[in-house]
Amino acid sequence: MARRKAAPSSGIAEAVLGEIDLLRPQRGRMRSGQQGASFRFSPRAGQLWRFALGSNAAVLKKIGRGGTSSAKELKAQMDYLFSKSAALFGNAVAHDPNARGLTADERREIADIWPQDWRGSPKNGHTTHLLLSFPSHVRPDKAKLIAEAWAFEMFQSGEHQAEEWAYVAALHTDRAHPHAHIVVNNRGLVNDAWFYMAREHVFNLDTMKACMVAIAAEEGVFLDATSRAERGILSYGPSRGEIERARAEGRAPEERPREGRALEEALATLSRSSDAMKSLAHVATLTGLPEIAGKISQAEEALRRGGVVHPFPAGAATAERADLDRHFSGWMAETADRIRSAPHPAPKALRDEFYGYAIDIARGLGDARGAGLLHMQPQSKLYATALDGDHLVRGREVAPLRPGAADQLRSGIIERAEAIGLSGARLQERLGIGAANAWEERDWVRSDLLAVAGRRRADLRNPEESHKVAGHLQGFYDAAAGLIEHSVSHEAVPENVRLVKTLKAMARTMLDDGKVEFRNDIHAERFAQELRQRYGDGIVSDLAAGRTDGLAGDVEDAGQRMWIARAVVSAAKTHVAIGLTLREAADSEAKLAGNGRPLRQNDWER
Repeated sequence: MARRKAAPSSGIAEAVLGEIDLLRPQRGRMRSGQQGASFRFSPRAGQLWRFALGSNAAVLKKIGRGGTSSAKELKAQMDYLFSKSAALFGNAVAHDPNARGLTADERREIADIWPQDWRGSPKNGHTTHLLLSFPSHVRPDKAKLIAEAWAFEMFQSGEHQAEEWAYVAALHTDRAHPHAHIVVNNRGLVNDAWFYMAREHVFNLDTMKACMVAIAAEEGVFLDATSRAERGILSYGPSRGEIERARAEGRAPEERPREGRALEEALATLSRSSDAMKSLAHVATLTGLPEIAGKISQAEEALRRGGVVHPFPAGAATAERADLDRHFSGWMAETADRIRSAPHPAPKALRDEFYGYAIDIARGLGDARGAGLLHMQPQSKLYATALDGDHLVRGREVAPLRPGAADQLRSGIIERAEAIGLSGARLQERLGIGAANAWEERDWVRSDLLAVAGRRRADLRNPEESHKVAGHLQGFYDAAAGLIEHSVSHEAVPENVRLVKTLKAMARTMLDDGKVEFRNDIHAERFAQELRQRYGDGIVSDLAAGRTDGLAGDVEDAGQRMWIARAVVSAAKTHVAIGLTLREAADSEAKLAGNGRPLRQNDWER
């Protein structure tokens, strides 16, 4: 019986596939897309960022004592709300969607039907009265569109809770700010679940406001869900009763002070907001928004002094900028591309600095997962490996390969990559640098999954098709890992052989050209590390002083060793990694200048 071919092992392809699944578009969410890795900053950071770009506050209120307890109260509320409505929406009763309000018969129908399922005497009534208010510049039709989409997500979609509630809404335009009054029947239509709002419940004010912000952004209206405490305001807003009393008495409404635990919580929130503002200022600076960065820094200072942060000037928000996750992730992707295209050897040093900034920002803005991936080494053998000339580099480990072995390894990997639908040119570029960390590696794997899926015309939203794609890709990764391990095991040059060849080549260059320089500081650092590993930490000082006996086990000729010493000192003048200061190198160079005798051709072959 023929043996069944073993399935590729579960690995990073399957893990990243799950992350792509999480990026499917959902109503009421900003669409992150599938082009690259995305940060997941804390909700507070995202809302403060919107605030800093000049967005308007999202106004969502549960009207105190706005619930109704009887058919009579409900009928009176319907009559009031629709007596001055400019538009309506809802699922409570069949109605004309283009009408300004419900007819008397439609209002009577709601008042007759809803109370039929009411039981008991709940403290806050059998209905909930919510208010959504919009900035004055938002057109009424746009306000209705946003409020209607928000109400559908909250009460009909089942996205937040497996239930559906009847509701009806009236849009009012009698004030400068268009606003929608929504009345919800608390008794569920499907599972009889009771609708309520609470801090730890799925329907809490923060979550519901965040949904309003996201839906508004899809329609080009930029709001934020920052709280009063996050903006440094340590009091409650005036109650409706206080507003009405103040209006009757001709005075300004008085806010209510926080006390006890509520005050402590508000102070803690203020402190966290100031910390987030510091990181957001860094984001604005890095991503080319210096004016915003300055204003955020001023806001941070105000919060730390216990002051209040006033609204930022509007105008900086755009669809891309307003979503912090998308804005910073997009900047990361663009900057990484620029670094990869920079002349060698800039990418290594630039990438280290670049990802150092990203780690600090991810930590400061509440993305522990992102910070962890940025700090973690790549997990796959393929993307943890770089081919630099005849060297195979994995982290700080460098394995010199026999001549031609690196080219053979590269060709083998690219051939297998192209066979499953990946770009050979892209793989060659990646093999030249290796992934800097697990974050970049996951970005590459995500790109590979999409490429293979496109080649096979597979739908990654289909579980069966997506797992097949991940299996094919993981099979390629496993095969590439096998090729890499084979090269390390069978094609690696013993370190001492390669190092001695390098030393003799340096001596010859010194004799011919009078100076020695490495291609870049990375190569110089690698050479210095290997030199100390083989001959001891004091070898550079010994060579600088003309003491070359430490090399005698590998280089017999004393004259040749002296030229090696002069070559190492010459390289130290250009590369700090060698381990001599400029003054030490100059003094040593003068001392050694007369000690190198001319060498014959066969001296280099010993």
